[in-house]
Amino acid sequence: MLGVLSVDNEKLGQTGDEPQTEELVDQIEDDLTIQLEEMKNNWLRAMADLENLRRRATREKEDALKYGAVAFARDIVGTVDNVQRALESCPLTDDLPAHIQALIKGVEMIGKEISSVFERHGVKKVASMGETFDPNLHQAIFEAESTDQQPGTVTQVLQDGYVMYDRLLRPAMVGVAKAPSS
Repeated sequence: MLGVLSVDNEKLGQTGDEPQTEELVDQIEDDLTIQLEEMKNNWLRAMADLENLRRRATREKEDALKYGAVAFARDIVGTVDNVQRALESCPLTDDLPAHIQALIKGVEMIGKEISSVFERHGVKKVASMGETFDPNLHQAIFEAESTDQQPGTVTQVLQDGYVMYDRLLRPAMVGVAKAPSS
């Protein structure tokens, strides 16, 4: 494996005793083989660690790009709620003055634009009404007895919840059906 190792018998203090020299050469070859295997294993571990580090850095970079705006999105969902409340409080009707109709249409356009931006960045409303209560997506504010809904079903949405890709920005605040007491 390593080739023939020449050893000067006189330097080793031997007088031509071949079996001891061969044993010494075999021992040195065995030691070097063990050291080589250890170095090879250490090198393979270092390469695996380096590859794992590259993968983790790539994943963290992708997550940073994907979820970097989570804090901003959490802050902006309150603005979306306010735009929706404004539209609900003043429905567009023909008997309103033209400047008020224009104002309402402008607020509607703002709402649509925000929805479009949310869609482009993976922000979605949590589907709640009529769904089974999910503590990972919903926050139960109250329970109400119900005969027409299964217990644990969301019967009322007080505030919409939002997710960004697979991360919860804000849980939906909901009312949940419970079985009627007998």
